[in-house]
Amino acid sequence: MARKDKISIIRSEEFASVEDELAAAVDQLENANSRILALLESETAIMGESPAGNTPEEAVPDPVEQTA
Repeated sequence: MARKDKISIIRSEEFASVEDELAAAVDQLENANSRILALLESETAIMGESPAGNTPEEAVPDPVEQTA
């Protein structure tokens, strides 16, 4: 039979500070992503494009495909 040894895990204060730093870094990334998204949305609105990158003419459905 295999012998089972106990393993003890000790959480140090150093681990908590690393965890706090990682959480802060993730928050900064989320804020940066939000700012970039807002900037892209404002730029596409200024350029007259839909969010998909189509020009307004391309965004209008073909009248033949429309059903009344």
